[in-house]
Amino acid sequence: MMRETVASYFRLLWRQYEYQLILVSASLAGLVIEASLSAKWSPWRLGPPALVTVCLLYFLLNALSIHRSLFPNPALAYSVCTGKTLEWFESSARRQQEERLKQSGIRWSAVQREFRIHVSDWAFVDQSALTEDSETWVNLTRRMLVHFWHLPKRVEGVPVYHFFLIAPPTVSFALGAHAGRRVAHVVYHFVNSTKQPYLPVADTTKRDHSQGLDLLNRRVAEANFQHILVNREKRNRAGTKVLLVLDFTNHRLAGSLPQESEAQTIVRVAHKNGIGHLPNNTWEQLAQEIASVILEVCDQGLGLDVYVNTPLALAFMVGSIVGPIKGLTLCEHNVYLQKPIRCFELADARIQELSSPLVLARANGLPAPGTPPSS
Repeated sequence: MMRETVASYFRLLWRQYEYQLILVSASLAGLVIEASLSAKWSPWRLGPPALVTVCLLYFLLNALSIHRSLFPNPALAYSVCTGKTLEWFESSARRQQEERLKQSGIRWSAVQREFRIHVSDWAFVDQSALTEDSETWVNLTRRMLVHFWHLPKRVEGVPVYHFFLIAPPTVSFALGAHAGRRVAHVVYHFVNSTKQPYLPVADTTKRDHSQGLDLLNRRVAEANFQHILVNREKRNRAGTKVLLVLDFTNHRLAGSLPQESEAQTIVRVAHKNGIGHLPNNTWEQLAQEIASVILEVCDQGLGLDVYVNTPLALAFMVGSIVGPIKGLTLCEHNVYLQKPIRCFELADARIQELSSPLVLARANGLPAPGTPPSS
């Protein structure tokens, strides 16, 4: 591994500077030889070699800084922005997201140059109108997943994705379920009117994998819940489904819900402290407990409508633990339509077929990522 690391570093150094590196090295060698062969020694002769040495050190250290963002797992940003114009994304969100990457020590501009990534490769910006028709939601989610799985084709190695989300919570949930659970990632939560509005709330690279699996994928018994309260309301014994409401914002879901008359039970889940602004350091455990409730309800074999009223990052995190489970319909209170709507089935076959880069490659008649070309 050490030999591979050193080799990749010197390859990067050459790609970054090429002939500049040769010229500076040759100049330094020439100055050192000239100074050593001089008949009369003078401290002034150290000036030019020292300046060239500083230039060479800059090349080496700058390449080392870039190398840390590329090897062994390159850092890749992925941004989802729906309901906004491309001009708005470029002038506002993109700048803030790139600044967040810079603060995390990621040389994002260098990563883009190295892999020839353009903003259109890592930012999914969509203005399409969403309606009560589930087809519009399915089409949006399909386009997003197709866009996402084309990004790793441009990158060498196994990336760590940095997710920035400006989208409906149901779409964020689906991205986590179909893509987030399959890749190493960091997720950012947006907090408006702050100096740095993007806060990291989940990082799979720092989780405990000592037992061969991500421990957050284990269910938590309800008796051991530390962060959430669960309230079950029995409705229609002959009902064919369960309505599950996730209320983790200051704007709680109230009033009747679609298909409420068909519900056997309505389950409401909220933070135990009843607050909308959630402590950032507990989001992963919070997502684990919420996912445990969802999976426990799914075990009943009834249809499940999940109303996702959570911060976008939390919706993504819960989705990444739950996965594309069948029988689950994602719902939300749509701010544009001003009413709760049933959006789409999480495991809709048209979305499920895009749940991995392997299936996507087959659908396009292409070799899977990482597959060597046939001779």
